[in-house]
Amino acid sequence: MDVTVIVTAYNVEAFIDDAIESVVRAIHNDENIKVLIIDDGSDDGTWEKISKWKKASNTRIIRQQRIGLGAARNLGMGLAHSEYVMFLDGDDYLSDYWWVYIDKIVKHKKPDMIVFKWQSVYENGDFRDGPYALPTIDHMSIACWNKVYKTKVAKRFAFPEDVYFEDSGFSLLVWEAADAIEYLPNVLYSHRHRIGSISRKKLEFEHNMGVLKGLADALSFQAKIRVEIKNVAVEMIFSRLMNSLENHHTVTKNQMSELRNFYREYKLYIFHFDKGVKHFFKHLLMNACIEFKLHRIINVLFSTSIIYSEGRDDS
Repeated sequence: MDVTVIVTAYNVEAFIDDAIESVVRAIHNDENIKVLIIDDGSDDGTWEKISKWKKASNTRIIRQQRIGLGAARNLGMGLAHSEYVMFLDGDDYLSDYWWVYIDKIVKHKKPDMIVFKWQSVYENGDFRDGPYALPTIDHMSIACWNKVYKTKVAKRFAFPEDVYFEDSGFSLLVWEAADAIEYLPNVLYSHRHRIGSISRKKLEFEHNMGVLKGLADALSFQAKIRVEIKNVAVEMIFSRLMNSLENHHTVTKNQMSELRNFYREYKLYIFHFDKGVKHFFKHLLMNACIEFKLHRIINVLFSTSIIYSEGRDDS
């Protein structure tokens, strides 16, 4: 098996060494593993630290003007010629034995996609919470980085560019296209809980709704859309909308119209009780506000701690 680990970095000077070392420490100069490190226009000391790896075995480094995470990942996939590909953010790191587990399952199963567990850690690396990810599409975690992809399958798709949450649909698309998916119940990825990261920022509606681009691709992939994809899409939209509201970013009537059009186009007015009655009624109220463009009501009700009491997925 050969694999390319695509490491994308932007202003992560304090963490990039840990990220790269977590890859190379486990592979022992295995010629079947390529490490592609892309500096997306950092203006701190990130590139200087990446440059130290220029002559390292199996490693290629690239520096470019800032193009965004989605575009940087697309660049990496375009340059990957290995059988498999996986992603690592420049402020995260892999476990000491990630390669042992992945190599074993690929040799025996040859899957199109592998999902493995991840955990959340603080900036200093101390354990925060988790682990996360289960072998179902609605619990695999939507992030692209706790997976390994067969390259020829992954290259059928691309990350949306110039938006936040650019990986919202990528893993869903590969899951839909994959003939064989395997699950590893081992924690192979540690995701840093950083104040400066995108998922921690207090984002406004238009930034949070970057998820719609990726979700639109996933929802359109098959003529007969599976219910599971819709459920994931609804949960993701709900989570990002709550991020806007709890941080007191007002949603306008026009923005509610945009969301209503998306819900109508992909028939996302769905209900289920599997997460409890309280969760059901929150979605019922949210759906009513979206359908009738009740932006004033949604701004008042859903920004309160009474309505918003469920934790969001940190991925």
